[in-house]
Amino acid sequence: MSIVVVGAKSQSMLEEHAEKLAIAVSDLPKVLREVSQRGDVEEVVVLSTCLRTEIYAVVDRFHPGVTQLQEWLGHYSGLPSEKLADELVVAYDDAAVAHLFEVASGIDSAVLGEGEVLGQVKRAFQAAQKEGVLGPVLRQLFKHAIEAGKKARSETSIASGITSMAHAAVELAKVQSNGSLKGKSVLVVGAGEMGTGLAEALSKRASVEEVLIANRTKAKAVQLANNIGAKPLPMAEIPKALESVDVVFLSTVSPKPLLTADSLREATSKRSSPLVIVDTSIPHNVESDAKLIDGIVVLDLSDVSDLAEVGLAHRSGEIASVRKLLGKELLRYQESVAHRGAAPVISALRQRGEDIRQGVLSNFESELSQLDKKQREVVEAMTKRLIATYLHEPTVRLKDASGSAKGERLTEAIRHLFDI
Repeated sequence: MSIVVVGAKSQSMLEEHAEKLAIAVSDLPKVLREVSQRGDVEEVVVLSTCLRTEIYAVVDRFHPGVTQLQEWLGHYSGLPSEKLADELVVAYDDAAVAHLFEVASGIDSAVLGEGEVLGQVKRAFQAAQKEGVLGPVLRQLFKHAIEAGKKARSETSIASGITSMAHAAVELAKVQSNGSLKGKSVLVVGAGEMGTGLAEALSKRASVEEVLIANRTKAKAVQLANNIGAKPLPMAEIPKALESVDVVFLSTVSPKPLLTADSLREATSKRSSPLVIVDTSIPHNVESDAKLIDGIVVLDLSDVSDLAEVGLAHRSGEIASVRKLLGKELLRYQESVAHRGAAPVISALRQRGEDIRQGVLSNFESELSQLDKKQREVVEAMTKRLIATYLHEPTVRLKDASGSAKGERLTEAIRHLFDI
């Protein structure tokens, strides 16, 4: 048994491939069920954000398990799995654990130290738990990773400065609007995780005149608007709003662009001032030709990431401190797995063997009563040796695998089989 992670970050692969790998929140339950049904997969958590898609799994056999996960990603994205494999990152056991800890701490993010990813890790864990595909190994791992991520932010300065994509997107819009959004009218399309972050950042930092919230699910737009003192806007009214708003933020999972070049040309013909569009969606929600239209500035996640590098020098100095902290957390995790695993199970297994021995002897008490003392001692010694010999190999294997995913799975199997 092994813990594996198979996935990729959008910065390290072709943009069109990253877009095809992105998993919508609404698809996650189905995805979790499908992946969990792969032959060697025992447990699974899927972490999919605007910047990464990763599958964490406990697999019976390493190589077949990894192949099955790669094949599923190929099937989901429509890309040949053998071609996709070259762009995917694979890690297992301690390396997979260390990777998740780095993700949760924010040092593996496009925006170093960003805080949003910790919430995403937590929600991925909760989604797997809800779908019943989370087992003891990944449950313990993700709980520890979330704790490690919190420690990294509270005990180092990795989270100082611009450390959220939403914050960076708002700051980018300010830069494109002569340094301020004060008095501006802003439209946010999408009320999901990023859209909510954008709306909250606007309400707290930007001093805007008006914020409009549009979302396919009207109730979510109304709820978010009420939470921050904004106004909900029906999706059908977006074209009209484009004629007057100053800034548009897009953050949806629409498979096709919401803003076409033609619709934007029509809007600009009725405008007297430039329109700034910040598209944080994957796939992109703005047609590429829109960048050629006069009077429109279209920016995307790569531009947001570039701006977020402000303050990077200071946060980069904290990477060593974070890695030192995570190294300690990895050791603590390994110790907790070992403690939970071999020792108490081995003790309980031996006790169960002794209970069985005593039960069998009790069943033959009438026959044994006819033996003399020396003969009874021989029977005692023989039955004890029989149980000890029978349990020797399982005990050795448990000890050898202690602290690993294999050890955790073996202990769970023994608990189940022997009811201990």
